[in-house]
Amino acid sequence: MREWIKAEIGAKCDAVIKTYAVAQTLLEHPYTEPKKLFNNEEAVAYIKNALDAVKEIEHTMKLFGGTGKEVGKDESFYGEYAICYERLCEVDDLYNKVRNYMTQKPYKKDKIKLNFDCSSFMSGWAQDYSSKGAIIVEYKNKYYLAIVDKKLDTDSKEFLTKNTQDNLAHRIVYDFQKPDNKNTPRLFIRSKGENYAPAVIDYDLPISDVIDIYDNGYFKTGFRKKDPIKYKKSLIKMIDYFKLGFTRHESYSHFNFAWKNSEEYNDIAEFYKDTVNSCYQLNKESINFDSLLELVRSGKIYLFQ
Repeated sequence: MREWIKAEIGAKCDAVIKTYAVAQTLLEHPYTEPKKLFNNEEAVAYIKNALDAVKEIEHTMKLFGGTGKEVGKDESFYGEYAICYERLCEVDDLYNKVRNYMTQKPYKKDKIKLNFDCSSFMSGWAQDYSSKGAIIVEYKNKYYLAIVDKKLDTDSKEFLTKNTQDNLAHRIVYDFQKPDNKNTPRLFIRSKGENYAPAVIDYDLPISDVIDIYDNGYFKTGFRKKDPIKYKKSLIKMIDYFKLGFTRHESYSHFNFAWKNSEEYNDIAEFYKDTVNSCYQLNKESINFDSLLELVRSGKIYLFQ
């Protein structure tokens, strides 16, 4: 194993030397070609190969890092290893910067990507203004992007929606939920460990009808080959149970679910897909455009047409 590791890392180090030698002239001299660097496929390949070669060593070295909880580790080895691995990881920032530059697309007026310091930006515009994010506003057949830098206080929210008839605008509300195969059971079966999810009590769901099916996986496709009849009956029961939960839950009951009859589903994944496809809608909320402009002047909102 020791000889294999030496040979493996040695080969990867040789690859770094070779790929850098190919890219060396390009990297050490000003770029003077008429076409932009990111449009020069040959130059991009040289740079990518050189960086990928370093990343390959990093990936191999990472295998020896362990979890940090091992007992009886050789501290003399890991003292040197940590220094070496940290140096290798320094290439990550450079790699990301180069990748972002090389993969950019030519500027187009019909498509612009905006990035903001908000992880949930554009994942759905909620009914309130509880966090940083974006608001789409329609006013006199024009559309505006309003950026909320900090969550609006109650007075500001009420200010926006008062006397809307004086200068009517509409805020586009995108209501979106994603009840996939992971969070649906957490929502309606168990939220954590062996504890039933709060929705079971809150919405009086008949958990006793399906808990044995869920715990034993009788509704999963892996069970279908063992007992197709029991699988189908279990699948129908689980779907009926989840349907009941979604139609009672306050965060989902307002959606227009486009479900088939439970008997028509071949597996639970088909049901989840139909549910996710149903869990979005666009609404309009009346606001006063003059009030919006006042919040812009106060620095609480940034507005772009």
